[in-house]
Amino acid sequence: MSSSNLAEKITAYFNWQPFVSIDLPLAVSAQTAMVNNKLYIYIADFSSLPVKKGENRNALKNTRISVKTTEYRKAYTLNYLGEPQSLSLLVDEGKTMVTITEIRDGAVIWFEK
Repeated sequence: MSSSNLAEKITAYFNWQPFVSIDLPLAVSAQTAMVNNKLYIYIADFSSLPVKKGENRNALKNTRISVKTTEYRKAYTLNYLGEPQSLSLLVDEGKTMVTITEIRDGAVIWFEK
């Protein structure tokens, strides 16, 4: 039994839902932190690291993040070496959701009340 199947079975058995859910490939790491009532999500895309000099790297497309609360009213993203951008929020069924159209190398996403 793979570890993901075991995790799915345990999650289903206890009817547990994570506070933050992120749809990411396996080569991408995410870490969350709560600072001054703001939720921060740090994403590092190791699959975008070039193997050879000058090699083209693919960006992550349409990354979906879901937070199990409706308290947040604003969300922002800051791509690696980029400028902060406001994100559109979708609030539905007790969750706040955003979709980030593109992430290159890494990004910080934060939610504010």
